[in-house]
Amino acid sequence: MERDQLYNCLERVVNNIPSQTLSGKKIPCVSINTYMSSFIGTDNHVHVRLNKEEREALISDGAKGTMQYGKQMKEFVQLSEEMILDPEKLKHILMLSEKHCLSLKAQKRK
Repeated sequence: MERDQLYNCLERVVNNIPSQTLSGKKIPCVSINTYMSSFIGTDNHVHVRLNKEEREALISDGAKGTMQYGKQMKEFVQLSEEMILDPEKLKHILMLSEKHCLSLKAQKRK
């Protein structure tokens, strides 16, 4: 899937979630409670931060672990194209990510 298509799919869903805003040009992302909750990586995939149970459930449903710059990002999964193209599914996943990020202790700003 092309990067512009990914951006449009993510933006369309995020725009319908009042508590989320998509920002950034090089690496578009949604930040919640000082945490990046979802982003479009340099690999042209959508990645989402989730708790362990939700990550495992999505992986069994076709998502993959997230690798960026040669390192595993433990709290993230790479969404499948089918998940991204289904607006209801994508919204559900983004809401799960928001819930998880809100459960984390806010990071101190430097």
